[in-house]
Amino acid sequence: MKITFLTLFSLTLLLVSCGATAETTETAETTETKPDTVQTEENFDIGESSGYASDWGLFRGAVSENNLEDFKFFMGADISDPESLLMSLQEEWVLTKLVETPYEDLTVSDYNGTPVKQFSASIEGSDDEGNIYESGIYLYFEEGPDGLKLVNVLMAG
Repeated sequence: MKITFLTLFSLTLLLVSCGATAETTETAETTETKPDTVQTEENFDIGESSGYASDWGLFRGAVSENNLEDFKFFMGADISDPESLLMSLQEEWVLTKLVETPYEDLTVSDYNGTPVKQFSASIEGSDDEGNIYESGIYLYFEEGPDGLKLVNVLMAG
Protein backbone atom coordinates (compact mmCIF):
# COMPACT_ATOMS: atom_id res chain seq x y z
CA MET A 1 0.00 0.00 0.00
CA LYS A 2 2.84 2.37 0.87
CA ILE A 3 4.58 1.65 -2.47
CA THR A 4 1.36 2.27 -4.44
CA PHE A 5 0.80 5.59 -2.69
CA LEU A 6 4.41 6.72 -3.35
CA THR A 7 4.17 5.59 -6.98
CA LEU A 8 0.92 7.52 -7.53
CA PHE A 9 2.33 10.56 -5.75
CA SER A 10 5.50 10.47 -7.88
CA LEU A 11 3.53 10.10 -11.12
CA THR A 12 1.29 13.01 -10.15
CA LEU A 13 4.30 15.25 -9.50
CA LEU A 14 5.87 14.18 -12.78
CA LEU A 15 2.71 14.97 -14.76
CA VAL A 16 2.25 18.33 -13.06
CA SER A 17 5.85 19.37 -13.70
CA CYS A 18 5.70 18.23 -17.34
CA GLY A 19 2.48 20.18 -17.85
CA ALA A 20 4.03 23.32 -16.38
CA THR A 21 7.09 22.95 -18.62
CA ALA A 22 4.95 22.55 -21.74
CA GLU A 23 2.86 25.59 -20.79
CA THR A 24 5.97 27.71 -20.21
CA THR A 25 7.43 26.69 -23.56
CA GLU A 26 4.26 27.71 -25.42
CA THR A 27 4.20 31.10 -23.72
CA ALA A 28 7.86 31.77 -24.41
CA GLU A 29 7.43 31.06 -28.10
CA THR A 30 4.48 33.42 -28.61
CA THR A 31 5.53 36.41 -26.53
CA GLU A 32 7.70 39.18 -27.96
CA THR A 33 10.02 40.89 -25.56
CA LYS A 34 11.50 44.32 -25.79
CA PRO A 35 15.25 44.26 -26.41
CA ASP A 36 17.02 44.87 -23.09
CA THR A 37 20.17 46.27 -24.55
CA VAL A 38 21.70 46.81 -27.90
CA GLN A 39 25.37 46.03 -28.35
CA THR A 40 26.82 49.30 -29.58
CA GLU A 41 29.74 51.59 -29.03
CA GLU A 42 27.53 54.66 -29.42
CA ASN A 43 25.84 56.40 -26.49
CA PHE A 44 22.18 56.86 -27.37
CA ASP A 45 21.12 58.66 -24.17
CA ILE A 46 18.54 56.05 -23.25
CA GLY A 47 18.68 56.92 -19.56
CA GLU A 48 15.97 59.58 -19.88
CA SER A 49 13.00 59.32 -17.57
CA SER A 50 10.43 58.51 -20.25
CA GLY A 51 9.86 54.91 -21.29
CA TYR A 52 9.29 56.21 -24.81
CA ALA A 53 12.68 57.90 -24.77
CA SER A 54 14.21 54.58 -23.74
CA ASP A 55 12.37 52.85 -26.59
CA TRP A 56 13.66 55.48 -29.00
CA GLY A 57 17.21 54.76 -27.84
CA LEU A 58 16.69 51.02 -28.33
CA PHE A 59 15.18 51.62 -31.78
CA ARG A 60 18.17 53.74 -32.82
CA GLY A 61 20.53 51.09 -31.49
CA ALA A 62 18.76 48.32 -33.42
CA VAL A 63 19.00 50.37 -36.62
CA SER A 64 22.63 51.37 -36.15
CA GLU A 65 23.59 47.76 -35.40
CA ASN A 66 21.45 46.52 -38.32
CA ASN A 67 19.74 44.11 -35.88
CA LEU A 68 16.58 42.89 -37.63
CA GLU A 69 15.18 40.93 -34.66
CA ASP A 70 15.34 43.92 -32.29
CA PHE A 71 14.12 46.21 -35.07
CA LYS A 72 11.01 44.05 -35.63
CA PHE A 73 9.93 44.61 -32.03
CA PHE A 74 9.07 48.22 -32.89
CA MET A 75 7.01 47.43 -35.99
CA GLY A 76 3.31 48.17 -35.98
CA ALA A 77 0.85 45.89 -37.76
CA ASP A 78 0.89 47.95 -40.98
CA ILE A 79 4.64 47.66 -41.57
CA SER A 80 4.84 44.85 -44.11
CA ASP A 81 8.56 44.61 -44.96
CA PRO A 82 10.78 45.44 -41.98
CA GLU A 83 13.85 43.93 -43.67
CA SER A 84 13.71 46.35 -46.63
CA LEU A 85 12.94 49.25 -44.31
CA LEU A 86 15.94 48.46 -42.12
CA MET A 87 18.10 48.32 -45.24
CA SER A 88 16.80 51.75 -46.31
CA LEU A 89 17.64 53.20 -42.91
CA GLN A 90 21.28 52.16 -43.38
CA GLU A 91 21.85 55.05 -45.81
CA GLU A 92 24.56 57.21 -44.24
CA TRP A 93 22.52 60.44 -44.29
CA VAL A 94 19.55 58.72 -42.61
CA LEU A 95 21.61 56.83 -40.05
CA THR A 96 23.58 59.94 -39.07
CA LYS A 97 20.42 61.96 -38.50
CA LEU A 98 18.76 59.08 -36.63
CA VAL A 99 21.68 58.61 -34.25
CA GLU A 100 21.92 62.35 -33.56
CA THR A 101 18.20 62.89 -32.87
CA PRO A 102 17.11 62.63 -29.23
CA TYR A 103 13.54 61.67 -28.42
CA GLU A 104 12.68 65.22 -27.36
CA ASP A 105 13.44 66.45 -30.89
CA LEU A 106 10.84 64.21 -32.54
CA THR A 107 7.97 66.36 -33.76
CA VAL A 108 4.30 65.72 -33.06
CA SER A 109 2.33 64.96 -36.20
CA ASP A 110 -1.06 63.54 -37.11
CA TYR A 111 -1.61 60.05 -38.53
CA ASN A 112 -5.23 59.16 -39.30
CA GLY A 113 -6.47 61.47 -36.56
CA THR A 114 -4.03 60.10 -33.98
CA PRO A 115 -1.11 62.14 -32.63
CA VAL A 116 2.20 60.44 -33.41
CA LYS A 117 5.89 61.22 -33.01
CA GLN A 118 7.65 61.91 -36.31
CA PHE A 119 11.28 61.45 -37.26
CA SER A 120 12.43 62.90 -40.57
CA ALA A 121 15.67 63.00 -42.50
CA SER A 122 16.30 64.53 -45.89
CA ILE A 123 19.11 65.19 -48.29
CA GLU A 124 19.36 67.40 -51.32
CA GLY A 125 21.90 67.78 -54.03
CA SER A 126 22.42 67.80 -57.76
CA ASP A 127 23.55 65.23 -60.27
CA ASP A 128 26.25 65.54 -62.97
CA GLU A 129 23.81 67.22 -65.35
CA GLY A 130 22.83 69.90 -62.81
CA ASN A 131 19.45 68.42 -61.95
CA ILE A 132 18.53 69.16 -58.36
CA TYR A 133 17.12 66.31 -56.31
CA GLU A 134 15.82 65.84 -52.79
CA SER A 135 15.16 62.63 -50.91
CA GLY A 136 13.49 62.18 -47.56
CA ILE A 137 12.28 59.57 -45.14
CA TYR A 138 9.63 60.05 -42.49
CA LEU A 139 8.93 57.60 -39.67
CA TYR A 140 5.73 57.87 -37.61
CA PHE A 141 5.64 56.33 -34.12
CA GLU A 142 2.60 55.78 -31.95
CA GLU A 143 3.04 56.00 -28.18
CA GLY A 144 1.09 53.03 -26.87
CA PRO A 145 0.88 50.90 -23.74
CA ASP A 146 3.57 48.59 -25.16
CA GLY A 147 5.90 51.49 -25.94
CA LEU A 148 6.78 53.07 -29.28
CA LYS A 149 5.48 51.33 -32.39
CA LEU A 150 6.31 52.37 -35.93
CA VAL A 151 2.93 52.80 -37.62
CA ASN A 152 3.81 54.44 -40.93
CA VAL A 153 6.75 55.20 -43.19
CA LEU A 154 6.96 57.68 -46.02
CA MET A 155 9.92 57.71 -48.40
CA ALA A 156 10.20 60.29 -51.16
CA GLY A 157 12.75 61.15 -53.79
